[in-house]
Amino acid sequence: MFEHQFGSPTGVPKEISSWAAENYGWVHNMSKTEAPTDAYWRHVSLILEQFAGLVDGYDAAALAGEHLDVYTLWMLQMPGDFEDLIPALSPASQFSWRRAHPMSMSQEEARANEARFGHCSALIRVPPDRSTLYFGHTTWFSYASMLRVVKRYDLDLGEGTAARRVLFSSYPGVLASIDDFYVADSGLTVLETTNTLLNETLWEALTPRSVLSWMRAILASRMATSGKKWTEIFSRYHSGTYNSQWLIVDHNLFTPGLAANRPLPPGLLTMLEEIPTAIATLDLTSYLNTQGYFPSYNRPFIQDFAEAAGYNAYAERLNCSWFTYEGSPRAKIFKRDAPDVYTLGAFKGVLQANRGEEDPLSEGSAGNAIAARFDLVTAPSPFDEWWGHGAHGSVDTKVVSHEMVPRKGDHSTPMALHMIAGPSRGKDKSLPPFAFTGEWAAVPHRGMPVVWDFPWAEARFL
Repeated sequence: MFEHQFGSPTGVPKEISSWAAENYGWVHNMSKTEAPTDAYWRHVSLILEQFAGLVDGYDAAALAGEHLDVYTLWMLQMPGDFEDLIPALSPASQFSWRRAHPMSMSQEEARANEARFGHCSALIRVPPDRSTLYFGHTTWFSYASMLRVVKRYDLDLGEGTAARRVLFSSYPGVLASIDDFYVADSGLTVLETTNTLLNETLWEALTPRSVLSWMRAILASRMATSGKKWTEIFSRYHSGTYNSQWLIVDHNLFTPGLAANRPLPPGLLTMLEEIPTAIATLDLTSYLNTQGYFPSYNRPFIQDFAEAAGYNAYAERLNCSWFTYEGSPRAKIFKRDAPDVYTLGAFKGVLQANRGEEDPLSEGSAGNAIAARFDLVTAPSPFDEWWGHGAHGSVDTKVVSHEMVPRKGDHSTPMALHMIAGPSRGKDKSLPPFAFTGEWAAVPHRGMPVVWDFPWAEARFL
């Protein structure tokens, strides 16, 4: 991950490592002081104990010459938070166009910015017969980061614990999901897609005296009993990093087969959207009632946040709807395809969708699809490898249906998710599989297969 974000495996700039070390110390001190009287900080202290176990385990297993200190392993938890910390603290570590004020970027440069930092597509769908609810997420990242792990925590942690079991996609050596994608036996499912900041003045609000996004996601998914409660927990000690649109479904409120003339109950779908200076939450259940789906694709939904984060200014300056919530290519693709989803197979197909350069809504680029493939982009970019031809794009898809999610208080029903690893071949398998050969042979892929051509698989855990 460090190579993806900093250009080398160990090249974390001093200003970022110092910020991370200060955050590590502040969180430890706060947990010691507050944990005896505050359930939130008691759970923070439990995460810190788990992290200490990770440090000890790695130290015991590391080969000669591969030992990492505690601060490096702490930063390994932070790839999402780095997406704001890097431009805020060390803009010179970026490719040359990132050193300029973001508002001076051209349309192509801004698209490159999103291709590198703004990633993921997600969809929530209730078919017309209300028979089930589908919940899914496609991660975009560097192909050097495709060593993925499905993890399950089964931790009875006492006071303040709503979910004993949590199932999520993740990476080696990382305690959180980072994608993010969580299924909890509290009856909640949680995901996010990132909203890259295009207004650099917002980074002035960042402070190491905060709880980082990765830890707040664990806390909220472990402690929350509802979507509203999840947003309240996540909002505490907000770091202003990894600014995202979070979607939380409360499966305890969903009744399969509910008559179409009866509204789905409030609180079924909750959204949290954030920028460093503000957080807002909305109940979006009405969208499931009226259009039967809600998509997420790296665009602020709340217009005040789109304005503050710089999206509206870019759209106006460049006269380009690509930066707007309604006008981006994936917005149009979801609007066309999501209403036709009636089965789990069709739902998977939409989240794996990529017709290469043939889809008119993709504007001639395999990088504009729901499951992007920048290795198939043929037009070179004069600005940045991340917008043109490169080894990055969709690296997986994870989906669940309502039947796979235990309800609140059910700690014995199996938990399940369906997933597929690797760059998408399209829902009809018309695209070639990605392989670490030829021009991609030098891309780091230690521990990975050379050819990525896998079927869907199911993970099921008690």
